[in-house]
Amino acid sequence: MSSTHSTQQPPITIAIPFYRGLDYLSCTIKSVLAQDSASWRLIVCDDRGGSEPVEELLRSYQDSRIQYVLNEKNLGMVGNWNKCLELSGEYVTLLHADDQLEPSYVSTILTAISTHSDAAAWCCRTRIIGAQGEPVFSFPDFW
Repeated sequence: MSSTHSTQQPPITIAIPFYRGLDYLSCTIKSVLAQDSASWRLIVCDDRGGSEPVEELLRSYQDSRIQYVLNEKNLGMVGNWNKCLELSGEYVTLLHADDQLEPSYVSTILTAISTHSDAAAWCCRTRIIGAQGEPVFSFPDFW
């Protein structure tokens, strides 16, 4: 992919274990590209869920921070998560292909890392959305 950004290793890897749902993946990637901090890299691990043109989609963004990995064989859900973690840097966010990040996610996490460098994990609030991006109530996520 093209070199439009620095080649220095960014502090946060956003890793997407992908299986199916190219339309959702496109929205997810757009939310990563909309970050107010450029200190990230994106890895999409394709677990061979179908014949969707995932690599073609990723190349269309022409961003050197985006990496596509096609698994040699289907690893299953947990295996693909582990593959994502294996390819990630010190700080990683596992982002599902049907989720979206708020534009300040990376900068917020970077602040948390610098403020609480001795912590092993950081988390943030979530907002549950429907298929069109509208807020929806999710009882399991309420608690």
